Amino acid sequence: MALTPPTQQRSVDPYSDNRFSSVINRHSRIISGGQDIIMFPQRSFQLQRTDWQTLQISSGICIKDDVLIHITENYNMDFTDTNFYIDTAGEMTQASWYYVVLQYLYHRSLPTPKAHYKLIKNVAGYYTSKEHNYIFLGAANIVWSSGNGRYEIDAVDPVSANDPTNTSIVRPIPPTDIFDLDGGTL
Repeated sequence: MALTPPTQQRSVDPYSDNRFSSVINRHSRIISGGQDIIMFPQRSFQLQRTDWQTLQISSGICIKDDVLIHITENYNMDFTDTNFYIDTAGEMTQASWYYVVLQYLYHRSLPTPKAHYKLIKNVAGYYTSKEHNYIFLGAANIVWSSGNGRYEIDAVDPVSANDPTNTSIVRPIPPTDIFDLDGGTL
């Protein structure tokens, strides 16, 4: 079964009823400096464990591929649903830090592209050198529960805003001084 994307508004959908000009996407570059970023990172896309298999992702605003994306609802991500995984054989089958990402690729097409939340278990194979495909939202700590005989989201240390095993992987935030930015080629 296909995943239902979270309720969202995007600043420019090439063929939607609310179609504006790609000039609006260029305006978002003033804020982002041409980078994919999470706006209001202390409130946007916060991860919270709700039970052994579910993370709730709060609503939030980001800029991906120069498109302002506003996810307007809290969204429950079920780690036992294989449709969430980028990995071809995705499911909770090993203790590790799994990446929670927002996947979006701007292109002029029908139907209009939508942002989706995804999980990446095999970071080396599906995230490393492919970072431009995603916005990193956080990492979920998956552990083996011998009492329950299953892998589950850790109840003690469930999520992190960065990858504890690789400190260079962090949530992308807006530049601190937008006046020092070179916005790139328009």
